[in-house]
Amino acid sequence: MSENKKKVGSKTTIKAKSTTSAEDPEVLVENLYKKNVELLVKNKTLSLLSKLYEISILTLEPKDLAMRVTQTVQVDLSLELVGIYTFAATSDRLVPLAFSKSERVNDALRELNLVLENINIPDVTKHGFFEKVICLKKQNMTNDINEVWGDCISKTDLQTIVSHSNIKTSLLCPLTVQSRVLGAIMLSMNRDYETLSSFEKESIKSFVNMIALALEKAYLYKELEDANTQLRELDRQKDELLSIVSHQLATPVSSVKWYLEMLLDGDFGELKKEQKDHVNTAYGVTTELTDLVSMILDVSRIQLGKMKIEAQELDLNAFFKEILDIIVPKAKEKNVNFEYKVAENLPKAILDKRYTKMTIENLLSNAVKYTPANGNVKFLVEVRNNSLSCEVRDTGCGIPKADQDKIFGKLFRASNVRNTVDGNGFGLYIAKGAIESQGGKIWFESEEGKGTAFFIELPLKKKE
Repeated sequence: MSENKKKVGSKTTIKAKSTTSAEDPEVLVENLYKKNVELLVKNKTLSLLSKLYEISILTLEPKDLAMRVTQTVQVDLSLELVGIYTFAATSDRLVPLAFSKSERVNDALRELNLVLENINIPDVTKHGFFEKVICLKKQNMTNDINEVWGDCISKTDLQTIVSHSNIKTSLLCPLTVQSRVLGAIMLSMNRDYETLSSFEKESIKSFVNMIALALEKAYLYKELEDANTQLRELDRQKDELLSIVSHQLATPVSSVKWYLEMLLDGDFGELKKEQKDHVNTAYGVTTELTDLVSMILDVSRIQLGKMKIEAQELDLNAFFKEILDIIVPKAKEKNVNFEYKVAENLPKAILDKRYTKMTIENLLSNAVKYTPANGNVKFLVEVRNNSLSCEVRDTGCGIPKADQDKIFGKLFRASNVRNTVDGNGFGLYIAKGAIESQGGKIWFESEEGKGTAFFIELPLKKKE
């Protein structure tokens, strides 16, 4: 019985010692301090990653991105120097993109009259320290700053920088995306690399990878922007060339048409029937060529922003009679049922007659052209809210849904008529430019196989 009590007593004593050790104030304080430091580092790292992510989303210019990144990393991690270099493979050098420096480093550089942004690091793939970073794509660390800039900056100057800033470790990490080296980021700190916790070392890898991805995105965006700029310039030059060529063609084509008119009118004597038939054919071709030249000129004016609106007072009743006199025979010729309702006693309007007439004629001609025999085309004209409202509705082939967002594009033709009906793809592009240039709007509704409706609204008098 007494032996059991001793054993129990022994166990109790051991338990008491264990409790005393765990509750030792010094141990508790030390453990709490370590956990607080670890938590602080983790919070700081997460905050840094969040900031870098935000920068990568909002910044698309490489230089600006690099400047923001270096400043954020240098300030948040209390580093002496952070620099981002791009790798120029053709010249085998690291080219500075951006730096952020502590005040101590800035003071030293001012004293030495050195500008790090102007100093390239040459022959990096042949340099022992940089070869590991660029060729092997691994981070490299040194406690001797001469290994980084020894070939570019004098040893005395480097010693001055170190003495001012107390740089102890410089870490160089490759910026790689899918095995391609974009460059490198340099982190110089006033503590030894070995003193960093494992979490700090891993966090460096995390934000370096994020920086590489952000930098690649910025470069891709810049390449795309540069390509778009070149394309816009080529497009502008093409439009200027078209404009020049069209102007040069307009005069001789008009002259040919004029002489053909004189022949048909008998100004040079009466023509025989066979001669008249041939001249009529030539006159028709010349008229089409004149219209095409005029259309190309209009397209180039819209592209170059030089569309000139010549507004004049229009008697809308007489204006629509002219249009109907052209469209009604076309509909009859194709055996299309053409219904129109033009409001009586329309008011006068201040519009560009040529562009407005060309637009409405084009919509009506297209409706007749794309509607099969015995189909229906309806034309409605009225005035609503001080605006001229026109509606052209047909039961033709309709516009495929996939093509509808491109239908007002230059040279675009719907896929279901591209190879079956003649056209040049200029009409709707010019129509949109003509209507919008007068302060109006044009839109449509369509269903393939069932038909299309185009709508126009034009202010009776364009607002200044």
